Amino acid sequence: VHHANVLIDRNRSMRWRDGKDGQPGFAGMDLKIESNVLDPESHFLFWKPGSAPDQSPPGMGWMIEKGTDLILNMHMQPTGKPEKIQPVLGLYFGNDEPRYKPLLVQLEADRELSIPAGRDNFSVEDDFTIPVDTDLLAIYPHAHYLGKTVVGTARLPDGSERTLIRIRDWDLNWQGVYRYRKPVFLAKGTRVSMRWTFDNSASNPRNPSQPPRRVTAGDQATDEMAHLWLQLLPRGDGDQRPVIQEALMRKRIAQDPEDFTAHFNLGGLLEARGDTAGAIAELELATAIAPKDEVALNTLGAYLQLAGRADDAEKRYRAALTARPDYTEARYNLAQALLARGANEDATAELRTVVRQTPDDTKAKQTLEALLEQQANALARERRLGEATVLFREIAALDPTSAGAYTNLGAALAMQGNLAAAREQFEKALAIDPASSVARDNLARVKAQLR
Repeated sequence: VHHANVLIDRNRSMRWRDGKDGQPGFAGMDLKIESNVLDPESHFLFWKPGSAPDQSPPGMGWMIEKGTDLILNMHMQPTGKPEKIQPVLGLYFGNDEPRYKPLLVQLEADRELSIPAGRDNFSVEDDFTIPVDTDLLAIYPHAHYLGKTVVGTARLPDGSERTLIRIRDWDLNWQGVYRYRKPVFLAKGTRVSMRWTFDNSASNPRNPSQPPRRVTAGDQATDEMAHLWLQLLPRGDGDQRPVIQEALMRKRIAQDPEDFTAHFNLGGLLEARGDTAGAIAELELATAIAPKDEVALNTLGAYLQLAGRADDAEKRYRAALTARPDYTEARYNLAQALLARGANEDATAELRTVVRQTPDDTKAKQTLEALLEQQANALARERRLGEATVLFREIAALDPTSAGAYTNLGAALAMQGNLAAAREQFEKALAIDPASSVARDNLARVKAQLR
């Protein structure tokens, strides 16, 4: 195993990929986790060869919500023979809520990586100005086999400079997170910088290509990366992380206006602080860069719907479903947009599809049940009892634990003279909720009529 990461999937957006090939799990290194938040970009949730165990101090845990999926993402490399991989993941639970909320800031210069064959001293740089007072807790450099040296520095507002990390002979097999014995204070306005040097010559014994070839950025071990991660703990009142995250996304966009992820994340940050118009503008830029990205289209639709632009939102949801027909989150949102303009029958059809594709989607089930009950009651008032009964049966099938669903179904059957079937439904309702006076009274009436 080259490395292993744990990813947090709050919306279970990766489940649709699992088992598509008939085997557990799925291939891929760049996983696009759908999320409306940027954390847990707060802790180094990975393992790499040589990693030393580390226990976070009290109050530095991270929250995981009920119903969240954990994705174990492993990068493996061939050994020339079959291997058995049997990972074990240890989770440690605490009793106290997190009091301290760090975040990870990434410096990177991958866009500049085009290392000529034979070049033994190719350098790239990146920097970032921190917009709030912070403490630097840990630092993690990352490159592949051509990495030679890395230097991370901090230029403080008073003009002084401090070395944060310096590795003179990079070895991929011993990469890891370096934690400071004492946090390093970085005042607001500090500019942190990184400088990576690479050796793509034949004299580099770790060079995977012999003879050397031009190397660019990528995930494969024969590609290269130039990263330096900083774990920062902001100081000050309130949650200062969004301030840093927004500054980082704007810096990335200034460097590369075609940075899809930066536009997408910036949109989420702007929406979180109430700037829906700004969020829409960023997501429109993101979808212009990646017009078939279903997550961005769905997110843009949600922002448009919040802004009262239901027609525009509906178009984005439909575009997301064109890109991925089994994208249930977009289909659910489409149903909500249809409900907003009174297209209840169309919304019902979309919700039925969601429930069929994801039977454990409680939110979609509850929405569909409420909509079906509204329609069934309207049919019953119009004395269209046969049609109402069909819907009441569907509601009971959606939620077999609902006493009200059986009570309504029993009432519809009784009104059609089907007393034996009605009695059965009222008895089911009372088995679930013995205190239901409506079901009990109806059952007594049916029994009396049967006698």
